[in-house]
Amino acid sequence: NPKHKRITIQIPTLTRFALKNGYAAHVGTGAPVESNIHVLDLARAYLVLLHHLEATPSATTLANLYYFCESTDDAEPTWREIANLIGRSLHQAGLIRNATPKQLPRELYSDVFGPLTDAVIGLNSRSRAVRLRQLGWKPREKDRRRSLVEDELPEILRDDDGGGGKGVYGLSGYGC
Repeated sequence: NPKHKRITIQIPTLTRFALKNGYAAHVGTGAPVESNIHVLDLARAYLVLLHHLEATPSATTLANLYYFCESTDDAEPTWREIANLIGRSLHQAGLIRNATPKQLPRELYSDVFGPLTDAVIGLNSRSRAVRLRQLGWKPREKDRRRSLVEDELPEILRDDDGGGGKGVYGLSGYGC
């Protein structure tokens, strides 16, 4: 939520990588997907869940303790789609020459998440908010794609030092 000087780590790090190296990148084929949630939707989910837990007998609650929260349902973008979006956005802004993303070379993992790169942007991580939706919760905020283009990218570009430096709000993330 840029309003509160907070944005995600993964996409801004990949964007700073693209600014530094001249191209957007993804791990492997870019096919993995990851569920995601806007922080304000997550806060609302907690409120719905807390109200539900107050009104529910503990035996019922203890029978199934897990509630997942996500806003993507079955429309999770792949990391290749995210790289495409980063590439197109930066290319349209005249900041990189080619919009087409490439596979991230292992020797440049240090520019993103170091030895954790495969785990952070190269694996599937999926969940479904089925139980929260049954309680009446639903996401209201922008999806990951709109948030990147409308909120995060302008913040990254405004705060970037031009060389892939510290980037957003002086936070270096993991690599760039």
